[in-house]
Amino acid sequence: MSDFLFFWGAVFLITTTLVALLKKENKELTPTKEETKGITDTYRLLFSIIKMPAVLTFCLLILTAKVGFSAADAVTGLKLVEEGVPKEHLALLAVPMVPLQIILPLIISKYTAGPQPLNTFYKAMPFSMYVAIMAFNAKVSDPLIGGTYMTLLNTVSNLGGNWPSTVALWLVDPLTVKECAGAQEQTCGTTVAAELCTKAGGSCVTTLDGYYVESVICVILGFGWWFLLGPKFKKLQDEGQSSWKCKRTN
Repeated sequence: MSDFLFFWGAVFLITTTLVALLKKENKELTPTKEETKGITDTYRLLFSIIKMPAVLTFCLLILTAKVGFSAADAVTGLKLVEEGVPKEHLALLAVPMVPLQIILPLIISKYTAGPQPLNTFYKAMPFSMYVAIMAFNAKVSDPLIGGTYMTLLNTVSNLGGNWPSTVALWLVDPLTVKECAGAQEQTCGTTVAAELCTKAGGSCVTTLDGYYVESVICVILGFGWWFLLGPKFKKLQDEGQSSWKCKRTN
């Protein structure tokens, strides 16, 4: 692992240095005017952006797009450790993913750089690939406020991946069904009940693991999103540029 990190650290250092030395930015013919002047203006601009119908629809859809993967993303690793898989082995699974994470964006860039990047997102969604959403964010962002706009859209995209994982972790225990074996008239529905079961000489036995219940629910929700909301998500890329540009007051 140390050799792996050293190699890629050297690669990143060399490539970053080469980009800094060799890459030349195109000079703009006309200088752009800064849209905001302070924190207050920035937040006002953010509220005006998020109130636009196209942006609001996009935010609502992207916040729910990853619900179908929440159980697999948040709970599967913990379940494997619980079943006896060493954490070191799980860490090694991430190593072969690094080359794929580098190569795949290069392969699909010709599709995501086109006029309809959400088509790629929609088709790749069952495989949990979200690179195209970044291309769409860059495509629709207003150039004059690109930094603020991109930050907002990327923040919403990241939030759409984080909150389902948090909820998935929280729901595992409530969805798990346990019985008290060895002690009659005792249950294991709560922490207090589990303690009473143990004091009565019994033990709590899992009869239905909440992870599997949650996985089935997430699969259903994921396919439901893909078939019902996915087409609406794709239609957003057909909106004109005016639908994504916020109104400015001079």
